[in-house]
Amino acid sequence: MRPSPLLPALCVLCALAGRLQASFELSIEPAVPVVQHGGSIRLACRTTCPDPAAKGNLETSSLKRNFQSGPGEMSVELINVTEWHSSILCFYTCAGVRKTVSADLIAYSALEQPVLEPVPWMEEGASHNLTCKVPAVAPARNLTVTLGRGAETLRAGTFEHDADLSPHQVQVTQRITARRRHHGQNVTCQAELSLEPHGPRLSSAAAPAALAVYAFPEDPELNVTTHLEVNETANATCTIRTFFPEARFALSLDGQPLPASVSEEGHRAVAELALPRPGAFEVLCTGSVGPQERQARATVHVHSFPAPQLHVSTAIPVAGEEVAVQCTLPKGHSSALRLRLHSGGRPATPWGPSPLRRALAAREEDDGAELFCEAELPNSGKAPKASAPVRLTVAYGPRMDEAGCPQQQTWTEGREAALRCSARGNPPPRVECARDGRPFPVAQPQPAARAHAGTYRCRAANRLGDAGRTVEVLVEYYDPPVLLAVLLAMAALAAACAAGVGYSIYYRKKKIRRYKLQERQRQMEMQPMVGRSPEVAAPNGSAPAAGPYRAGSAPAVTRSRVWVKASGIPGAGRIRGAGGIPDASGIPSASRIPRSTRIPSAACAPGPGQLPTPLPSWRPRRHLPATASRGARPEPGGAGYPEPAPLPSRPGVASRPAAAMPRRGRLALPLATMLLALFGRAAPGAAGSSFAVVVAGPETVPYGEAALVNCSTTCPAAEAAGGLETSLAKGSLEQGPGWLAVRLHNVTEPRARLLCYFTCFGQRKTAALTLMAYRFPDPYLAISEPNASLHEPVAVECSTAPSQPPGLQLWLRSSHGAQVSGTEGHVLLNLTAHEEDDGLEFVCEAELPVGNQTLQKKSAPAKLSVFYGPRMDEAGCPQQQTWTEGREAALRCSARGNPPPHVECARDGRPFPVAQPQPAARAHAGTYRCRAANRLGDARRTVEVLVEYYEFPVLPAVLVTVAVLAFACAAGVGYGFYHHKKKIRRYKLQERQRQMEMQPMVGRSPEAAAPNGSAPAAGP
Repeated sequence: MRPSPLLPALCVLCALAGRLQASFELSIEPAVPVVQHGGSIRLACRTTCPDPAAKGNLETSSLKRNFQSGPGEMSVELINVTEWHSSILCFYTCAGVRKTVSADLIAYSALEQPVLEPVPWMEEGASHNLTCKVPAVAPARNLTVTLGRGAETLRAGTFEHDADLSPHQVQVTQRITARRRHHGQNVTCQAELSLEPHGPRLSSAAAPAALAVYAFPEDPELNVTTHLEVNETANATCTIRTFFPEARFALSLDGQPLPASVSEEGHRAVAELALPRPGAFEVLCTGSVGPQERQARATVHVHSFPAPQLHVSTAIPVAGEEVAVQCTLPKGHSSALRLRLHSGGRPATPWGPSPLRRALAAREEDDGAELFCEAELPNSGKAPKASAPVRLTVAYGPRMDEAGCPQQQTWTEGREAALRCSARGNPPPRVECARDGRPFPVAQPQPAARAHAGTYRCRAANRLGDAGRTVEVLVEYYDPPVLLAVLLAMAALAAACAAGVGYSIYYRKKKIRRYKLQERQRQMEMQPMVGRSPEVAAPNGSAPAAGPYRAGSAPAVTRSRVWVKASGIPGAGRIRGAGGIPDASGIPSASRIPRSTRIPSAACAPGPGQLPTPLPSWRPRRHLPATASRGARPEPGGAGYPEPAPLPSRPGVASRPAAAMPRRGRLALPLATMLLALFGRAAPGAAGSSFAVVVAGPETVPYGEAALVNCSTTCPAAEAAGGLETSLAKGSLEQGPGWLAVRLHNVTEPRARLLCYFTCFGQRKTAALTLMAYRFPDPYLAISEPNASLHEPVAVECSTAPSQPPGLQLWLRSSHGAQVSGTEGHVLLNLTAHEEDDGLEFVCEAELPVGNQTLQKKSAPAKLSVFYGPRMDEAGCPQQQTWTEGREAALRCSARGNPPPHVECARDGRPFPVAQPQPAARAHAGTYRCRAANRLGDARRTVEVLVEYYEFPVLPAVLVTVAVLAFACAAGVGYGFYHHKKKIRRYKLQERQRQMEMQPMVGRSPEAAAPNGSAPAAGP
């Protein structure tokens, strides 16, 4: 029997099935199990074994609970997992083949709040370690601790190399350096336990701590009056020049606090002192900035400082009598007080203790002098105190001197004058004057006369004696200049004589011309009338052919009036004229035609078949055709005006009447209107596809503030729906047909994307807007030494807190144009104080680019004061100054310096006012010594003043007068010669007339014998 072929095949199939079962897969889900400590987790062990009889299990050290499992899967739940790290083993047996797979179970603890160690006050420039601790964290290798300052991240610490999986404490430390811009910023600590992607992400933050930065580089300054009187009120001023951020003041007097008022800028505190008893007291000023305190002390000495008392033996002594003077202080005064006696405004004794005695001899010059006693407290700065003054009245006999009774006095005749003579004495003496034994009033004005000139004897007397003095009075008078009057009279007579001679000569010549004319007429009348033509015989056109002659008539002149009209120009006027002068074209110009010129008619009338003669126009145009008519003025439109020629057409444009316009374009407009009416309303689908969405709102907004965003659409559908998608917190919403407005609150994201959308007829369209939140801190400006001395180093700092977004640009500018820039939030300028830096102003400017705009801020300006001694130069105090006599002038001399110096000038040791206008005189010319001084020194300068004056030119005036007199004499002499010649000519003429009259009348014709045409034939 042959074996069956199926048996080997069956064996082969079984072998293949066993091999396939031996290649199954095994896995645990989740692959990385993560569970909170003490919690539960469900695990599943899955296999790909196709054998339904395959068995497996999951082994772990934790308490577990099995769940119903299906083919190829087994599920368990681990309960109360307390081990921080354990292994899970999953195994399966498939077709006799056993496979295992393991996984690590990670247990984590809840993240506790980090602890940020307290941050003390930090002095500017000092360093400190920031420490943040996270207690009992597991597993630490998944922890990240971030330390931040404001918006700045200082450090992000990780622990990926920490192998300890049990709970333990970790900490992160970062060293920081304090700057003023850090003041008030929060220091934060953020802990984050990230078990992703297999577990949760836990985070916790420590309570923030504010950074407090202070700067207190120098001790306070205490200004107080160190010497006071009992119950005197004074101020104690405590000043802190440089500090940050704010200063606190405490003032005390011998341990007792004083109420103080602090100035608005916070740099100064003032307390009032009033001490009721003498002694030494300590004033203490304590300044506090942050945790640091600095003190300043001063000792105030309180004295009993009464006014001194003055005692005088007699206040009315006689000259030469001794006066006893005593100056004392009341009881209880301070022993340091000193006394001094003054007489007549000058010290009479040196300083000495109380009582102070002195014996004074009364003199004449002491009359009216004041005595007083003054007390001072040495080295206290207090003003001395004076006693009540005592006025001395010294009796003495009369005294007469040049000042009161000049020995020589000059009066002017006719003017008011008085005899000046007075005397000194006590009692006041009586003064009397006399001339030649006759009394003369003293100090009584009266008109001065020549008789007042002479010698006067004056006497002054009182009860203590008398005195005498001789006074000489001179009277100046004015006599008229007789010689000058005579010369003037002679000059006037000479001028009159010259005028008479000239007129006589002129009159004689006139008579001679008249005589010659009469003689000529007689000769013409005596000539015979034969041989002359009628025209010649009839003068003035009285010949027969000339027609009748009338006296005063003129030859007839024919006038012609021409009116010319320019044709072809609308509104052209008429040209009127009667002849003219040809211009360049050969045609008379109407503007140059004289009114009395005759123009022939043929000059304007056209010939047969010709156009009228063109006339030139007054305007610069081409020559226009014109018509001319003679006689009456033609009216417009008459025969004299040709019709205007038609205007020429534009080149290339043919003219046609409106009726000849083609008709093919007349249906285009109605056809287009009908098509628009039929197809102008689009289908709903077309309208929806053509709508637009617009979003409008600010591109930038300050950090933490709100912003309003508007969305709109052109969709015609009233039911179009829209909205705004953003990650920012949305507030109030307002909307209407085709628009909506959303207010966003607390915008803190540096860059947020806003998406506005609308759905119209089933189609959705969007519009995007990017909103940036920025943080722009104010710039801060500080000067290390606002009141610097000369050549002292000064630091000017411009700083600001970090900005968001970064890129803040700082500029430190000065009023002199210098500038320093920086981008790290801090700019420092170091300089050395010079004179030209006094009053220099600095300002700190900041710019922050945000989107498409640049924001700008400025700090308050700060001024630098530089103290230096006086400086005098040519600009303020010129060494040479020129004045003009009689005009207002002032001595110009000023000095530079800080504090402003005081300038004084003197000439020959006498002070002279500076910058006070006064009339310039010649006596002001000279050299002046000027001095400028302040508490840092002094400066000196010499000024030369020149005074310009004008003197009357006497010599030219005399020469002009002499020249005038010489001219008058020459004119008189010339006229005499002229008159003499005239008389000679007149005599000769008379002699000639007599000779002609004596000639016989024989041989003359009757006409010649009858002069002036009186012969019978001559007619009437």
